[in-house]
Amino acid sequence: MSKVSAEAKKKYFEVIKEYRKQVEEILQGEKQVLKGVDKDDPGAAYKKLTLVDENLNVASYQIMMNSLSIALLGVKNENILNESRRSCYKSLIYLEEVFSDFLDVPFSDYESRLERVSTFSENERYKLVRKLGFSIQAVKDGFGENSKWQVGLTEMEGRTAVVAKNCINLKTFFAGLDPRVEGIENG
Repeated sequence: MSKVSAEAKKKYFEVIKEYRKQVEEILQGEKQVLKGVDKDDPGAAYKKLTLVDENLNVASYQIMMNSLSIALLGVKNENILNESRRSCYKSLIYLEEVFSDFLDVPFSDYESRLERVSTFSENERYKLVRKLGFSIQAVKDGFGENSKWQVGLTEMEGRTAVVAKNCINLKTFFAGLDPRVEGIENG
């Protein structure tokens, strides 16, 4: 492996400077939000959903910085990929706190959690879970097949599937599958 030139490093750090600034701002904002989150606060679940989205934005910036490292320096940046993995993990934990991590339980056991975020539409939930899945896959691709994190990332994918199931309101979901309902998509 050839050594990376000082000029290439300088160019890389100049290019990622704005991304690092954005990441720092988001992480500072997260700290402020967490200070104001009270478990009894009815808006706590919404604040955590915002933190999920913000942490996934951080992961996106970090994945971009790794891609730039590969393009400009010719090496993957393991530290940034690890930070991105942590951002995805934090997002998953926040989602589990909001929707639950229950696997085989009746819908009634976690229905109250869905009621707390009833104005957060199913489409928004779907987009958030998809964004998490995409971020995990991007981190997995960044690390490569022979990574020490392969098992942990696969576990995160499984936990994401559980949260995805738990964020669906099963009472309204199955009612919406009736082909006689107006507005059902055919095909």
